[in-house]
Amino acid sequence: MRYSGARLLVVAAICAGFAVVARAEDSASAPTEAEPWRWQDVERVVAFGDVHGAYIALKKLLTAAQVLDDDGHWRGGQSHLVSLGDILDRGPDSRRVLDLLRRLQTEALAAGGRVHLVLGNHELMNLTGDLRYVSAAEWQAFADVDGESATSPAVSREQPPGYFGLRAAFAPGGTYGDWLLAQPAVIVINDDAFVHGGLSTDIVTYGGLRLNQTLVRELPQLVGYGNELIARGVLPFDADFLQADRLASSDSEAPDDSVVKLKELAGNPIYGAQGPFWYRGNSLCHPLLEQDGLRRTLASLEVERVVVGHSPTRSLKPTSRLAGRVMMLDTGMLASHYRGKGHALIIEGDVETIVDEDGNRTAAIASGPLVNPPGMSDTFLEGLLTNATHQLLDEEASLYQLAHEGQRLRVRFVPGSARANDLEVAAYRLDRLLGLDMVPVTVVRKVGGKNGVFILERSNWISEATRTATNQVRPNWCHSGHAYSLVTAFDSLIHNVGRTAETFWHDPVTWRIRLTHHDRAFGTTRRLAPLEEPPHLPDALRRALAALSRDLLDATLESLISKRQARAMLGRRDMMLRDWPRLEETQ
Repeated sequence: MRYSGARLLVVAAICAGFAVVARAEDSASAPTEAEPWRWQDVERVVAFGDVHGAYIALKKLLTAAQVLDDDGHWRGGQSHLVSLGDILDRGPDSRRVLDLLRRLQTEALAAGGRVHLVLGNHELMNLTGDLRYVSAAEWQAFADVDGESATSPAVSREQPPGYFGLRAAFAPGGTYGDWLLAQPAVIVINDDAFVHGGLSTDIVTYGGLRLNQTLVRELPQLVGYGNELIARGVLPFDADFLQADRLASSDSEAPDDSVVKLKELAGNPIYGAQGPFWYRGNSLCHPLLEQDGLRRTLASLEVERVVVGHSPTRSLKPTSRLAGRVMMLDTGMLASHYRGKGHALIIEGDVETIVDEDGNRTAAIASGPLVNPPGMSDTFLEGLLTNATHQLLDEEASLYQLAHEGQRLRVRFVPGSARANDLEVAAYRLDRLLGLDMVPVTVVRKVGGKNGVFILERSNWISEATRTATNQVRPNWCHSGHAYSLVTAFDSLIHNVGRTAETFWHDPVTWRIRLTHHDRAFGTTRRLAPLEEPPHLPDALRRALAALSRDLLDATLESLISKRQARAMLGRRDMMLRDWPRLEETQ
């Protein structure tokens, strides 16, 4: 591959620092401290997530959190300020955010405090050439350092002004490249771990915080080899280095040593879906599939909780989940894209406060059942569905709107016999007893002289039939299993012969599951329906199943199912616990 004179100037701008490969290899010794990314006895911690170039919102937030004065300088004293990554992409002012945080690192250190940045997937993308989400304003911010005139035909025809200036700035030796390449993937302050995406059980394999040693040693090498291969014409100048298997090639019959090394480095699972930059399981995986693995991971780091960004919360407010072991701080700070605002978690001793960019102080939201609207408990919804006045929206679809004290919800009315209604409510209560949170709140109501049940309706959810017909692929956020196995377990337990692709629903954003129509469940056979391959049961579900007893069922389901149905269900439960494999046996 040969470059024109103008293109050679471009390559020189991008690759000004590729010679750091050898330097990175020479300085690859381990840090002198055993775990230099751990701090204890910090009196005040302020953490925020996912700025995405929202510079003005960030300044307002840091001022409200009292770590920034009115002139934009550090006033946090000995506080530790933590950015959870993704300060780049999508928004207009990423370069200003970079400059602010770099300056605050120096100012905070002089005052006895610290400013930490854990790398996010968007920092990783910019360093490794994946520039899909760089906005026009971000390119323009680097037009003054483009390395050639922004009016050059080569630039105007192929790339926006600022493209090559940005690439050079994020290369090793560039304005921001060396700084970002030295940042960790995870840190620990007091009893909290801070990471961008999340902590899968792979963190144990990496050796906890020692994964940072791998990152700060190998990522500069990876970026350096990629830039070297661009300079030699082996890779196109817009190559994504982490896709080396698809991009790296050579006309020579002999293997290119730099290509081989780039592929080897890019194949490290630290950069993959289960790594700290991308993992969403702590935020989106079903609790029954995630909680035991996370407990082991946190124990390996000797912490009580992990604080994450990356996955916007449903309420766009800081949210605690998995029994308080996860704090989610991506609240959509870039309002033009996510319609949220900046929030910070402030930890002072045993006291925690949430402050938003407007200075409002609240507590974090506790994540409720997955099928409920954000912030709404089962008790609240049961009262609303039972007592609120209803207005018909769509007679054919049996859709109604409930209104009560300023709250409005859509519900579906499903007419049925008294027996069918009891089974629907029984399925809802048993779902909560097991911690599945897949059956929406269900209450008995009479509408238009007909008995039936009100079921909370979510207008944007799609059925399994629609998902299949439209070829939508359901992502699996879980490192340890699949939520479909929980559906199979529930239907097997209650002997539900009525499950169809139209009673199995998905949220197309988070892919949470909703199950409806259980009027043909709770059969009286004690034998399980045959399955080609029984699913692996996570230990958390096994514990919930083992806790079921006649007394507990009587207290929870009251007269909704018969004693014969209860005995049959416990018999099926016993077979599941005896014959079905444990999920943890596959890990």
